[in-house]
Amino acid sequence: MMLHPPEFLALVKDGVGRAVERVHDEIPLSADPVKDWLMSLSGTQEPADYFLHPAAFPLMLLPWLVERQLNNKVDMEFQTDLVFSNANLYYYIRLVDNVMDGHATVETKLLPSAGYFMNCFHAVYRDYFEFGHAFWDFFRVTWEDFCDVTMADGLQTDMDEKTFMTLIGRKVGAAKLSVAAVCYRYNRPDLIPLWDQWTDLFGRWHLFQEDLFDWQQDLQLGAITYFLCEAKRRKRPDEPEISWIAREGLDWGFEQLSGWMKELQRMNFVSQEVSSYLESREKDLLERREKLGSALEMIRQLSRRKSNE
Repeated sequence: MMLHPPEFLALVKDGVGRAVERVHDEIPLSADPVKDWLMSLSGTQEPADYFLHPAAFPLMLLPWLVERQLNNKVDMEFQTDLVFSNANLYYYIRLVDNVMDGHATVETKLLPSAGYFMNCFHAVYRDYFEFGHAFWDFFRVTWEDFCDVTMADGLQTDMDEKTFMTLIGRKVGAAKLSVAAVCYRYNRPDLIPLWDQWTDLFGRWHLFQEDLFDWQQDLQLGAITYFLCEAKRRKRPDEPEISWIAREGLDWGFEQLSGWMKELQRMNFVSQEVSSYLESREKDLLERREKLGSALEMIRQLSRRKSNE
């Protein structure tokens, strides 16, 4: 399977492009700085590129794969609307996160636009599910859980295994909404708990691998991540975190990822396309690990020399 089929690429560009261009019509007084911020996220002239990166969380791809599994094809208008909704969802999350994490540049002044993004994200579902539909109960519970988890994560001063396993994987919980929308539209709400479990586990895998590759930046910023907290707990008394990471930390981290990936691959309710997607992500992970090899070996050698002094 291609990671991103051509027809999927087209609808993502359409849906994300609509989200970016619509700001001029809906919030004209602040449209220019908001659009500049949106364009800066992708780093290219195509705002959809951010969501199509091979290592990105599959926010747009998941509802596409679910509908393919349930219907063997997709309703392009429905999926484009879901992309539009998810793009606005992501912009809302990213705006708030940057302010919470202290990484804001222009985001503080743009913060009121979070309400606009929230409205665009929510409004799409009103076109597909009438008031009183079971989807809205799911939406309420899932959205409240996502907000609660996000706030709880921001309050952490340490991160142990239990906290990571029960809390952090759920930080991607808002992605469950578009998946549930597909399941409800095809009268398969029985699949929603299974997809919820899959999303939590994949979220754990995805977020941990980000921490694994971003550990240098996180260490400089003093970020609280499970990986760095484990480095502090597991390193020798006088050993710097970077030494433990090179000596055994990354190997330990990749073992965690390997175990979670095996759990994901054992979930046999998913289609072959989902399994192929997981295989592509694991292959990409192994390739990135290989590139770290020479740099880590240099750090290991320095660590051995200091230990022998």
